[in-house]
Amino acid sequence: MVLKLYLLFGAIWVLTYSQGILTDGSLPKFLSTEIPCPENGIFRSDPTDCSRFRVCVEDRVYTFSCPSNLFFNHKTRRCDYEHLIEPPDGYCEYPEIMYDKPHFCDCQKYVFCNSGIPAILKCPTGFHFNLTSGIIQVSSSTNRINVCTEGDCHV
Repeated sequence: MVLKLYLLFGAIWVLTYSQGILTDGSLPKFLSTEIPCPENGIFRSDPTDCSRFRVCVEDRVYTFSCPSNLFFNHKTRRCDYEHLIEPPDGYCEYPEIMYDKPHFCDCQKYVFCNSGIPAILKCPTGFHFNLTSGIIQVSSSTNRINVCTEGDCHV
């Protein structure tokens, strides 16, 4: 067991510095190992918190948290600044129509899909993207049920 932990943290250290997991030079914070692993060596963003990521080692998923103000970039597989993170490939899956989708990490933004090409747009102040209706609505306590909460990710 101790050898496995040394291997895990050795692998994380190597990946952190060889692939540049963090943009600010700090280490990710280890959080948990609570779920099964689909494939070893795979980095994935956490579906509930965009500042977290998961890595599979020896059939276990280890969850890590990015440093403050950084988010996991699913394309580069590193913690990055929000403005550098693009929608995942294939996020706009219907190229023949124009439509809006929720932003993958920020409820005050949404993704406008036009001919399969995503464009990230910001909702006006005081508005959020409603997940049920797919439209921008005024933020209020009465319509917050269908509005994503901070940290929700839709990747």
